[in-house]
Amino acid sequence: MADYVGPQRKRIKKIVSEPNPLFAKWLQEWKDQAAAANSKTQHTYARALRSLRRYPLVLKTGKEAKILEFFGDKICEMLDQRLAKYRRENPDFVLDVDDGTSSSASAFGSQTSGTSSQTGSQESRPKKSITPRTKSSSDGSGGKGKRAYVPLPRSGPHALLVALLQHPNQNGCTKADLIVAAQPLCDTSFTVPQGDSYYTAWSSMATLLRKGLVQREGRPHRHVLTDEGRELALKLAATTQGMPTDVPSSAANSSQSDEDVSPTPTNRIVLQNVEVVLLVDCCETSTGQESRRKAEVERELRRMGVEHKVRKLSVGDFAWMAKEVGQRGPSCRELMVGPVVERKRTDDLAASIKDGRFREQKVRLRTC
Repeated sequence: MADYVGPQRKRIKKIVSEPNPLFAKWLQEWKDQAAAANSKTQHTYARALRSLRRYPLVLKTGKEAKILEFFGDKICEMLDQRLAKYRRENPDFVLDVDDGTSSSASAFGSQTSGTSSQTGSQESRPKKSITPRTKSSSDGSGGKGKRAYVPLPRSGPHALLVALLQHPNQNGCTKADLIVAAQPLCDTSFTVPQGDSYYTAWSSMATLLRKGLVQREGRPHRHVLTDEGRELALKLAATTQGMPTDVPSSAANSSQSDEDVSPTPTNRIVLQNVEVVLLVDCCETSTGQESRRKAEVERELRRMGVEHKVRKLSVGDFAWMAKEVGQRGPSCRELMVGPVVERKRTDDLAASIKDGRFREQKVRLRTC
């Protein structure tokens, strides 16, 4: 018995009518004219034409076509001028798009052969509504929401938000003033990169601007909290111990100058049989443009018999350390004693005063 063979099925290609035949026709004309003149604009018209044919809705004006790819101000203006001319030549032309469908397809179809029959069949079929996708809200009402952005305490963005909240000038804060106000609230420097990194705590300002928490205005730039940023800053200030949540009361505390900053109290440590060693920052020995002259500093210390060690210092260039004699490893206790020295050349000092690094470094030296 022969096997049963069912009816052969053939895929039928769906013919989609042109939603904007006039615009497509004019773009094709301009493309052909540019190709005849051997102009490179033919490629621009070709890309715009492909983008227009992929768009499923009717465009009322050329300005609306700017939402499409490869449609600039020039092409949109040309379409509007051509459409205005077409309306003057055809007073009966009416474009009515109320429900998102091409109800005036007959008017468009009269310009090209065979378009009226296609638009007639298209009107008889219901059109799928195209709605833009919306991101789910972060409050959990739209499924799996996006986690809210909350910076870590004593971090760069945390310090910037709280400093802007507590700043007395609510009309905006410059970068130099903001660094001075935010540095006591942050564990990392706003001007000096840590280790081998190129980024400072100020680099987090780009994140705050991108998330819409801070707005930058004017020249020179002044930074202002947005409504979302002020709301987040109030929450951060409320959860941080010792920080007031009221803006007017905190403004008085933040208005004090860096001259009134007192050193942080530390516990008293008693060491016996100690020796004092000079600590030299590694940047002061062999790095930078003046590496040859900096190497002379270490040679001079050896010549004078000053016991020293080269380390990476987070604050200052020179410091003195007391350590126990005869102890090594983790059991050896060390204590910073005496002042911390920051070496400055004359030109570097002048530049640091102009860009605000001088005040920021002075605050760090007084609070270390």
